[in-house]
Amino acid sequence: MTFNLKSFFKKESLKSNFISIIKISGFFALCSFSFSLIGLNDLNLIGFSFPLAYVVGNPLEVSGISAEHLLGHVSWGLMIGIATFSLRYVILAGLFPLALDADHLIQFFDLEMIPRFSHSILFAIVIFIIFYLIFGRKDIRLPVLASMSVFVHISFDIILGGYSEFPFLIPFVGDMIRFDGFSWFVFEAISMIFVFLISVFYLRNNKNTLDKNT
Repeated sequence: MTFNLKSFFKKESLKSNFISIIKISGFFALCSFSFSLIGLNDLNLIGFSFPLAYVVGNPLEVSGISAEHLLGHVSWGLMIGIATFSLRYVILAGLFPLALDADHLIQFFDLEMIPRFSHSILFAIVIFIIFYLIFGRKDIRLPVLASMSVFVHISFDIILGGYSEFPFLIPFVGDMIRFDGFSWFVFEAISMIFVFLISVFYLRNNKNTLDKNT
């Protein structure tokens, strides 16, 4: 379903729209947190390759959380959301990259963990499948947006610190992979282009379907 500005802010739909947005972004955060729990185990025992787990520490002290960090992830996501041509998805696009950091909550328990476990292609695939099965059968833009939000998040992490490391290719590459330089632009551009192309395809297909039914 496509949302325009007028319909989104109708009194009867405003509350339901925002509740829906909070629920969906909260579900994304829950998926990131739950997926990262896998990183508490010694996964190398089952034949795959993963970075070593260790006690990362309190995220408020070691993870560099700041207003710049939070607002940056939101703004980076909003730029991608514009490519969906939907106000609802623009807002979700701003929240998804922020929700990805729900994995930091595990750090409060001082458990050995693989940091940034959900900052990987594997999670991007998993979240696409989950969102497609639950939300995306009628509108493919949402699962694509959820998946590309992983790339958007990584993009801003790189530009914020000048470089960053992620378990990007787990379970096939067990090392933390370093990205720096203009790699942030590659991640953001891939996300923007992919979301834009899928959105154009969906909207054209949806328009053709409506034309056939009239």
